[in-house]
Amino acid sequence: MFIRLTFNHSVLYVSSKHIQAIKPFMDHTQIRLSDGEIIKVNESGDKILKLIEAVHGHGNQAYIANDL
Repeated sequence: MFIRLTFNHSVLYVSSKHIQAIKPFMDHTQIRLSDGEIIKVNESGDKILKLIEAVHGHGNQAYIANDL
């Protein structure tokens, strides 16, 4: 189950199962994945949590931040 996130003008599809931590900063949010990789995204921590909740409630679909 993937969520669609962005950073600058790039699109990232992230498996919600692999997100271990979300850390907000002033101008971006950092996400730590299960493999130890840290990625930066434009979406807020609250928006990411809403996307995760939406994808787990609706089966194997990707959700776009602007949809919520």
